Amino acid sequence: SVYFSKLDPNIKVMEHCGPTNVRWRCHIPLVVPNAKRFHKRGWESRSHLRVGRPDVNEQIVEWEEGVPILFDDSFLHSALHVRTTADKGADESRIVLIIDFWH
Repeated sequence: SVYFSKLDPNIKVMEHCGPTNVRWRCHIPLVVPNAKRFHKRGWESRSHLRVGRPDVNEQIVEWEEGVPILFDDSFLHSALHVRTTADKGADESRIVLIIDFWH
């Protein structure tokens, strides 16, 4: 299947797993408003995909326009897109093309 995913500002898609391990999911970011802020540890992304179990195999991947992210849909995953009124384009949504590959 192929579809678009629009994530409005300040929304989190809660952790979930796909129903089976026969599907790879590919996110192709089309619109990613600048979502980084400076934190005491350096630049921190507030718009990302989190895949895997915390403290086991977790990876946090920032969306970057045009750069695909491929992952096993059966792994735990969530999405986050946080914006504040101080951010340039604070009302902009993140838009990703999602493609499922069955194997």
